[in-house]
Amino acid sequence: AITTTHYRFVVLFAPNSMDPETHHSKLKKYYKTLFPIETLVSYYTCSNTAPLSHREFSFTRGDIYMRYKSFQDCASLKKSLLQIIPHKIDIGAIYNQDPSYKSSDLSPIEKEFCVDIDISDYDDIRTCCKGASLCHKCWPLMHSAIDILNFAFREWFAFESILWVFSGRRGIHGWVNDERVIRYNHQERSAVAEFIHLYASNQNNKSKIHLSKPHPMFDMDSPLFAIAEKWFIRIAHDLDWIHNQHICQFISDEEIRQMVSTLIEESQVSSVEMLWDAIKDLLLDQKKVKSGGRTLIHEIVYTFVYPRLDINVSKQTHHLLKSPFVVHPKTGLVCMAIPDDEVLRFDPDSAPSLDKLLDKDPEAMSIFERSVQTFEKHATRSSVARKE
Repeated sequence: AITTTHYRFVVLFAPNSMDPETHHSKLKKYYKTLFPIETLVSYYTCSNTAPLSHREFSFTRGDIYMRYKSFQDCASLKKSLLQIIPHKIDIGAIYNQDPSYKSSDLSPIEKEFCVDIDISDYDDIRTCCKGASLCHKCWPLMHSAIDILNFAFREWFAFESILWVFSGRRGIHGWVNDERVIRYNHQERSAVAEFIHLYASNQNNKSKIHLSKPHPMFDMDSPLFAIAEKWFIRIAHDLDWIHNQHICQFISDEEIRQMVSTLIEESQVSSVEMLWDAIKDLLLDQKKVKSGGRTLIHEIVYTFVYPRLDINVSKQTHHLLKSPFVVHPKTGLVCMAIPDDEVLRFDPDSAPSLDKLLDKDPEAMSIFERSVQTFEKHATRSSVARKE
């Protein structure tokens, strides 16, 4: 049986109305007193193959974008943060030399395998929110993405150190820093990214998933499909995908679409799970659906709950990604590392804000400290694994 959690409908994150001068002042205090520089440096240097000075940092301050910055140690990084007060910090690759020299033979040699997922990329299936807005009805789409990718990363690729980070506004970032993984070249990163990337963003097609001949790992009988279907049924309760026939919009075959629509209209079943079982029975009945029914079941489930990656973030070694513990300029929320045992129930409402941290709010401080400990644990775990 599948347990359904009914979320209260709350649109999260009002725009940050703080004036630039005040925000600048508060950021400076945050960088000086709370920003976990030592922990970040420990994580970004845990490969032990290159010094911190070979890691690229990027600062953004208003319209000024500063790439290929590098630092010798924690002290020089903190000094620069307090001088520039960047509104955003992005992290790049470890290079074969100091990236600030920008020499012609500069080449990335190591980088975490990263994923970037924004909830706004699910707008075609969200019935509650659009754009950067989100609520407790649609945020479980991020839980689904994490659950599916955790399984794929661990079971298919034997990844071990998988860190999930709330972006501070509308999505999640994943960081894998296993020793062999950070050394993947472009071809190896692309192979992993393209294998797990099913979503096709072509808006002209009803089907959004590349599954004309499903790989056994994605088949209906696979553990991955079981995870995806569990989330599909759970989220369908709150976003009303089935009873309001939203799923029919993604069925390209007109005859099959009409059969599914009629079944839903005539059904007296209130249970989403039972109605979905009836739809599956129809699609698998070869007397009614001569071909393609099994593939269509895959397509429906994966279209709604499969991770929609920004694939270039995962494929390209030189691609930047926002550093954990940066304060999002539009929400004032911290881009926080999510404790490993909370990733499937993390609530963005719980993310500490800059104001609450500076005010030493007990709950915000507790969440922030646990987040830092999580990040620390991944840095330590990876460092110990490399020494062994």
